[in-house]
Amino acid sequence: MTVTLFLPIPPSLNNAYVNVPGKGRVRSKAYNAWIEEAGWRLKIQRQANPEVFKGAVVIDLTVERRRKGVGDLDNFIKPCLDLLVKHGVIEDDSHVQEITARWGEKTTVRVSECCPDEDPEPVCRQCGAALDGAAPPLCEDCQDRERLTPPDEI
Repeated sequence: MTVTLFLPIPPSLNNAYVNVPGKGRVRSKAYNAWIEEAGWRLKIQRQANPEVFKGAVVIDLTVERRRKGVGDLDNFIKPCLDLLVKHGVIEDDSHVQEITARWGEKTTVRVSECCPDEDPEPVCRQCGAALDGAAPPLCEDCQDRERLTPPDEI
């Protein structure tokens, strides 16, 4: 199952919380306004398919850029994930197995279920080369390099 949702531009995580004397960190007015607006948009879009993703999911996020060259893309991920949990699109953001994020023309979140039973192909922890199923965590080239490199140069 896959669902694509259209959202307003989320606030950057840098602007989502403010310090309030005596209360600590609380959600900003801008973040609360976004949560409310985005929540209504989700409710409307999910009328046809209100099902909750209960297991492992993959998230594909596209964020509309307010101003070119301003903002870090990764600061928009957490508000979107929290919104998906709050409104019952996904059961828990700890179930997210993979996230892809990019700048684009519209803010969209695509949620797809994935198969956690499928073990990913093992890869070398240093160079990313494919390994045989029962291989050690390094490919043969990296093992040789590690054996030949003095410890103070690793």
